[in-house]
Amino acid sequence: MECPNCQASNRSGALVCIQCGEPLYPAQQTATPRKPLTASLHPSQQPRVPEWMWEQHAELLMDLSHHLSEKLPWPQVIRRLGASFIDHCLVGLSFALTLALAWYLTGYHPDPHALQSWLKPGIILGLIHVIYTTLFQMFLASTPGYWLFSLAVVYHPETYPTLPMRIILFRWGLMIITTVALGINLGWCLIDRDRLFLHDRLAGTRVIPLHVYNRILDVTLKE
Repeated sequence: MECPNCQASNRSGALVCIQCGEPLYPAQQTATPRKPLTASLHPSQQPRVPEWMWEQHAELLMDLSHHLSEKLPWPQVIRRLGASFIDHCLVGLSFALTLALAWYLTGYHPDPHALQSWLKPGIILGLIHVIYTTLFQMFLASTPGYWLFSLAVVYHPETYPTLPMRIILFRWGLMIITTVALGINLGWCLIDRDRLFLHDRLAGTRVIPLHVYNRILDVTLKE
């Protein structure tokens, strides 16, 4: 079957072109074209989707493309807020237990009137937060809060089934700055064309349903 877009030869029955990724459906059955998975990247930076994935799992890639390119539904935005709330509660609980243990073992407690005495607890809180976020997102692409709401954080999952460390740390730093220092993360979501939070927009990450991510991970691990 010849692709009408790039004239590449494809196997009979293929759903999309192995070369350019365009659908091979008849024109009358083709839905409105979706923007590419990596449309926001410069061509030199776009990760290449393995050809075997287009040949064997074209429908899965098209479904993934739909979730990555569609505007985030409001129910999913609310679920994200709920997931973030749970994660922050868990981090706060871990921080409180750490301070209680430190007080019990060493008798240390910060002076509420001295700003400098809160420096160490602040560093500990930051370390707990970044370790919590990094470990869960690196190995599961989903923190406990996101897992409870069936969500996963991804970065071009068609080529990177797990989040790279640099992206996790970059996204975490952006989240802290935009949420704590500027307080504009949620406000940005209200005006963003895809309803993304600002740190996701800047880091290039997306939030998709957990079941879609699990299907992608299952495919890549089997291969």
